[in-house]
Amino acid sequence: MSEMRSGYKLCHVYSMEDIAVPLTPFGSETNQQEVSPMAYKTDIEIAREADKKPIQDIGAKLGIGSDDLLPYGHDKAKVSQSFINSVQDRKDGKL
Repeated sequence: MSEMRSGYKLCHVYSMEDIAVPLTPFGSETNQQEVSPMAYKTDIEIAREADKKPIQDIGAKLGIGSDDLLPYGHDKAKVSQSFINSVQDRKDGKL
């Protein structure tokens, strides 16, 4: 979810590299009762294991300059409305 204030939009970005979550393949014949509930990681376990990178590094990788980022801690920031407006002509999901 995002929040808008003073020309900036709050965006949460996480790096989920190197996190493996065991999943039962779609269409598997395995009965749900046979699978141990401990075989799956909870959402909070996955989030805590995430390798959070500094938001400035993520912004730079995406082409968002430091002038367009208003950091909130080390791993999240608001993105300026002027930057958002500058990429409106691009296809959704493409910076």
